[in-house]
Amino acid sequence: MKKVVIIGGGIAGLSAGIFAQKNGFESRILEKHHTLGGECTGWDRQGYHIDGCIHWMVGTKEGTQIHDLWVEVGALEGIEIFHPESFMAVEYDSITVNFYRNLERLKSSWLEISPKDEEVIEEFCNDIKKLQSFSIPVGKPIDMMNIIEKIKYILSMKDIGSIMQKYGKISVKELAQKFKHQALREAIASFMPEGDYSATSVIFPLGTFTGGQSSIPMGGSKALTQRMVEKYLALGGRFETSCEIVEVDIQANRVSSVKSKGGKTFLADYYIAACDAKVLYKEILKGCYSDSEFEKRYNNPEIYPLASNIYIGIGYEGIMEDIPRTLKFPVESLNITQNQKPIKYLQMTHYGYEPNFAPKNHTVITFAIND
Repeated sequence: MKKVVIIGGGIAGLSAGIFAQKNGFESRILEKHHTLGGECTGWDRQGYHIDGCIHWMVGTKEGTQIHDLWVEVGALEGIEIFHPESFMAVEYDSITVNFYRNLERLKSSWLEISPKDEEVIEEFCNDIKKLQSFSIPVGKPIDMMNIIEKIKYILSMKDIGSIMQKYGKISVKELAQKFKHQALREAIASFMPEGDYSATSVIFPLGTFTGGQSSIPMGGSKALTQRMVEKYLALGGRFETSCEIVEVDIQANRVSSVKSKGGKTFLADYYIAACDAKVLYKEILKGCYSDSEFEKRYNNPEIYPLASNIYIGIGYEGIMEDIPRTLKFPVESLNITQNQKPIKYLQMTHYGYEPNFAPKNHTVITFAIND
């Protein structure tokens, strides 16, 4: 039986391990942290569970390829899905801008805020609607498709290609400036931290959300990854945690073994890197096998900014029935570091829909401070 070593035990590493086992390989996942799951995780604190990852998840709609994939790896198998009515709400100058799941409700609420923006609101909502039927193809990577499969893939993209191209040419900030009303401008601009982010980061999430393709699996992030771990183990997979890979032995441009920080060597027929790309290129491969596309992004922070995030969990003695799940609101003079621009908005998310995340009649709240 051929052996596969997978470096990294996050969602990608677990998926690779599950499919390796399904296809007759003997696999082992090596994870430097003490827990599998990577960034898709959560923490238990004083009777509360603080979810650390899933704000929305593409693939929660049954009948789509990506949903079937999530089920196959155990992530969504038999799991109830929560469908919030609002993706996010943004407060500005006593006005609340809601990004409703119901697109007609979104449009009418925005027109009520700013009738003078009717034309751009209509265009924006029509473009979102065109993305609603798009389903991410997951059967095979493009570079492995034959000519017939590529033609089918291109045809499946024909309705959304022009939309993605249109919004790929402008930034989030430029999209926001299309609106006349400042509240709508602020709502759009707050979607991403300041920087030259593509407007596709606004239009695509709203397309999948209003199309019913992205919602939230009950139980949260850590429960999702634990289901994947259980699936992997049930298939005969093995893993080692607290096992940081720091060195590879390469012979004739092929990896022959990898070594952990503790000095343990792992041999396999194949090796899959499912860890952070920068760690792979800079630390594990010691910069000897750099990739020009990654380097371009690592070395140009002004063009390719890397946002940081401070995440705060709070236990609230009460319930939050009338507040949208995710709410952004302005704050005054919030500075984290001396050299940082003042924080303009706080993003609050509550988990009142998760009965096991907090004691009875209590609620977990998280705050995300983005830079």
